[in-house]
Amino acid sequence: MAGRLTTSGNENPAVLQAIVAGCAAALMLTGLVMIYSTGSIEAISLDWSPEKYFLNQLVFAVIGTALALALWLFVPYRVWNTRLIYVGILIVWLCFIGVALTGEGILGARRWLDIGPFRFQPSEFAKIAFVMVTAYLVCRYQDGSLSLAKAAGGAALCVAAPLAMLLVTQSDLGTSVICVVGIGVALLFGGVRLRWLFGGLGVLLALGAVAILATPYRRARLFQMLGLMPSDAGDGAASYQLTQSLYTFADGGLLGVGLGNSKGKFQYLPEAETDFIFSIVGEELGFVGALVIIVLFLVILACSLKIAASCPDPFGRMLAGGCAVMLVFQAFLNIACVIGIAPTTGKPLPFLSYGGSSLMSSLVVIGIILSVAKGSEAPDVHRERQQNLRVVSHGEPYVPPRSQRHAVDQGFSASAGYASGRSGAAASHGRYAAAARPASSRRESFGAQRPYGRSRR
Repeated sequence: MAGRLTTSGNENPAVLQAIVAGCAAALMLTGLVMIYSTGSIEAISLDWSPEKYFLNQLVFAVIGTALALALWLFVPYRVWNTRLIYVGILIVWLCFIGVALTGEGILGARRWLDIGPFRFQPSEFAKIAFVMVTAYLVCRYQDGSLSLAKAAGGAALCVAAPLAMLLVTQSDLGTSVICVVGIGVALLFGGVRLRWLFGGLGVLLALGAVAILATPYRRARLFQMLGLMPSDAGDGAASYQLTQSLYTFADGGLLGVGLGNSKGKFQYLPEAETDFIFSIVGEELGFVGALVIIVLFLVILACSLKIAASCPDPFGRMLAGGCAVMLVFQAFLNIACVIGIAPTTGKPLPFLSYGGSSLMSSLVVIGIILSVAKGSEAPDVHRERQQNLRVVSHGEPYVPPRSQRHAVDQGFSASAGYASGRSGAAASHGRYAAAARPASSRRESFGAQRPYGRSRR
């Protein structure tokens, strides 16, 4: 399987890096503009400065960009293919325990952790750690450092148990699904057999169905999305939010109503600056603007998968592929929720939704992908040798000089001249022939002229 996920090697890693970085920057700048347009109304309603949301997001963007650049330019991705990743998983465990004990509850979900004046969502960064530790365990199993039992035990302790805690204590099914998708893609790039992946996927789908049907608000959102429940039944807030989201998105038409002219942001659409900012994008920039956002995410996905497939080692392939698909899958999951083809999950739109944790973790993912691309720029020695051999094989055949051909016609050769060195004429012809031809040609002429040498002896 790993052998099939490769490219021809014609892609320039520097070009792919520039495309990924450019698309991410375009999405981030678009998000800043949309947050300024949308968040100003919410800020005014709270008696804050209209620029508060924009300035906060700008600070997060600067910090996240610095992290992405540091990972890209100064941190080799192979540093994560060490036991250092266990330190990251330990931090994830401590953060999840802290959220369960003292976490701040917002909108009925306890997913945020306060450390001094800072509040962040640990699960946004835990997603990256899960992909990293999965790639690390697979590589250690493949090189024989870990047995199957130890690798499975490590996966249970470092991946499965934290995901279960995330689902139980934080009631975060959306993040759990996103993590599973990223881990599954990493395993695919790692060469894990498809029957194992499909078997695990079946088990996870069954567990996900139980988690949805066992929770009243999740069940109500699913039934409403499927049209099995009237809009005024079940979770009223979610029903109203989805209805307003569809109205807001549809008001934009083809080209939109223009930046700053949205009506949905005037507190008609709840969470307009966070989870449902794509509706405001569709209203102000129209279907064309929304389509551009989707295309930018698709370009990031395509280039990142090329980067992953061309990486020379399995850890880099798993890391880049898993992180890229996880990032873009979250974007499409958010868009699907906004336009009503998936149940509302509360997951932000990467780069665009307001929130420091989401923006910085998305930029960290971009930095990791670019780091893998930068680490893949080393020349392939085997490919260079093949190219050199092709150049030699297409060279012109050797043609001896006229004087040498004349010497052969007269019965002299390099071997005969060397053997009968006491003869001045033969010796002179031999020295001239040896000086006129390279070593490889002398070896070929020895075999061809050997009958003349025998006839002279």
